[in-house]
Amino acid sequence: MYPFLRENRFERRSKEAEMKLDSARSLKQEFLHQLRTGEALAHRAGPESMAVVERRLVASAAPESPSAGGVAIGIAPTGRAGDYNIGVQVQDQNEETRRVVRYLAKVAPGETVVQFVGRVRPMHTNVARPLVPGVSIGHPMVGAGTLGAFVKVAGSSNLHALSNNHVLAASNRGVPGDPIHQPGPYDHKTANTMIGVLATAVDLIPGDAVANIVDAATCEVDESLAGGLEPAFPYGISNVTAPEEGLAVKKIGRTTDETDGSILMFELRNLWVDYGDSLGVLTFDNQIAIIGQQDQPFSSSGDSGSLVFSVDPPAAVGLLFAGSETGPGGQPVTYANPIDPVLEQIHATLAF
Repeated sequence: MYPFLRENRFERRSKEAEMKLDSARSLKQEFLHQLRTGEALAHRAGPESMAVVERRLVASAAPESPSAGGVAIGIAPTGRAGDYNIGVQVQDQNEETRRVVRYLAKVAPGETVVQFVGRVRPMHTNVARPLVPGVSIGHPMVGAGTLGAFVKVAGSSNLHALSNNHVLAASNRGVPGDPIHQPGPYDHKTANTMIGVLATAVDLIPGDAVANIVDAATCEVDESLAGGLEPAFPYGISNVTAPEEGLAVKKIGRTTDETDGSILMFELRNLWVDYGDSLGVLTFDNQIAIIGQQDQPFSSSGDSGSLVFSVDPPAAVGLLFAGSETGPGGQPVTYANPIDPVLEQIHATLAF
């Protein structure tokens, strides 16, 4: 019934029980297909649950809706060089998600890592002059997030501050030219905190017909800003790198300052993020999951927009945008957009 899965398990046995990255990616795609078409839910289902599956598929505008089941699936490094598992993050505990987890564990025994993370939400103090990455920033309609980095945007001679759409554009409600403040409105200490204007925001796509990849926006910084800015603070990051097995990362954020973490999963698809009343629950694909080191959280509310980066050598990895209620050992998980599509969609390069 599942020739692909049988072939994959045979390949692992022939490679000393290691699942290579290409095999993990293929298996992940097969699981996602089965999840989105209802095959995983239909496994050992009775008449009632099959009827639920059929109603969902009929009601869906797309045959493979990216928002199926509250179960996100990605790549989880095992800690052994060149060996990977399928990472499963459960965001809602109900009979359907339990059935999916049981199914995945049965068809790929010993090859799945399951974590309950709960609901995932976007993350939201003083005046900082010169302006540097890691400080509070925000649109007048939001509380406060983090200035992640400075970028050079095609067609503009001024430097731009990079953060999230939900920080700089108030989750699609802002329009180009809106004032941007540092610190963000929640942290206002003086009346004169405007540093520039909203320039570009990548639209967040509601519903489940299309998955989002990035939550990103830029502020064009006023070139006459008193005190200027220091794009190179503190690590001088101008290169980018992809998330990979064993990669240690850092971030500097408005709330938790500088923290250390490691890549928990990458290429995570079907991730539900709850944007509240403004947009509801959005689906994200190809995301990065990060866990803090030494039992400390990697981020907290207000750290949204932080640049996630490696240190040796310094290179940008992702743009932090959300966090979970819980995770492995009760520790919340942080989520970041991969940096390459962020820069591509805002037509920018890192500046330092």
